[in-house]
Amino acid sequence: MQRLMDQLLMIARLDRSSMSVMPVNLSMIARSISEDNIPAIRQKNFQ
Repeated sequence: MQRLMDQLLMIARLDRSSMSVMPVNLSMIARSISEDNIPAIRQKNFQ
């Protein structure tokens, strides 16, 4: 979750600057976040 927030903050900061923004693969970000959280999700479901 922290990584997602960092990436969203970076996008917001880039939006304010004159730098060019590159396309972002949101499905790749979502997959990465879900994979990072699988252990926590499994642990919560077994409690």
